[in-house]
Amino acid sequence: MVKQKKNSQYVASFRSRQAMLGLVKKEVWIYPEHSAYIKTIENNLKATRSAAAIMNGQNQWTASSLLDALLEHCQSPDEDMQVSAIDGSECLSVVMPEQGDLELFISVSGEQILVETFLFPEEAVSDKAALNAEILRTHKLFPLSTISVERLENGQEFYAAFGALSSSSLFNSILTEIEMLAINAINMTEAYGSYLTVAAKEPALA
Repeated sequence: MVKQKKNSQYVASFRSRQAMLGLVKKEVWIYPEHSAYIKTIENNLKATRSAAAIMNGQNQWTASSLLDALLEHCQSPDEDMQVSAIDGSECLSVVMPEQGDLELFISVSGEQILVETFLFPEEAVSDKAALNAEILRTHKLFPLSTISVERLENGQEFYAAFGALSSSSLFNSILTEIEMLAINAINMTEAYGSYLTVAAKEPALA
């Protein structure tokens, strides 16, 4: 398993990059119930100058630019997701505390952004044919997400939930994909739990 860096190791780099884009940090005083509005206003003000700059020359997200955007998003007091880069790869790790510390993985490659998480090992399935048939019948119940079987480097295979977007997608669309995948992963594990030899209460990579 590759070692991951912590959020704090990227904050200084993130702030430096924001300064290079010509952005400045301003403190404002508002009523607590207006917190969501101020974030929307901030994003709209930045969009005119930095939305394109945060992407590469082809107007596409890269792992680095997406990390910057997610780290900025995580600075909101209303957001508790934890984001980090995975050493030696173009992948990001996103931990969702509200979903029991479920870990999602985001990769950016060319025209595509892939968001995925592991559900349960294939070896834990009691009847693979029956489970696969049930998935084909019901996967439409989980919006924006689908299921695949992934083989790890050690040869172990896992059922995984994933969603794909264009690397030119709006940031809000990426956030929606992340949030929906986390919710769907929990619901998928519950929906298909009867096909497991060992109950999987939470999606996790063992």
